[in-house]
Amino acid sequence: MSWDVYGSVGMLKSLADTQQNFHNRFQGVMNSIDSVAKKTLGQWDGAGQAGFTQASAEYERLHTAVQSAFSRLITSTHESADSYGRLTHHLHGLFD
Repeated sequence: MSWDVYGSVGMLKSLADTQQNFHNRFQGVMNSIDSVAKKTLGQWDGAGQAGFTQASAEYERLHTAVQSAFSRLITSTHESADSYGRLTHHLHGLFD
């Protein structure tokens, strides 16, 4: 394993892949929940009760926030690995 300037580009890239796998699993679970919930809502008398719309909107807001956070995290990790790789390549060029 090669360590450059106290880090490893390969490990950062592996971390980004792991994060993407977790995100994919999260999306799969949430899609299953959404599918079942949408089927159930049409048959549930409580769906028309006061407060349900607000609770549903809050769920959607939180779900969207988590999806967005996952995406930013994965993108940031990929960008960090790429930038770190360019930096270490440049540093090696300076001292070789």
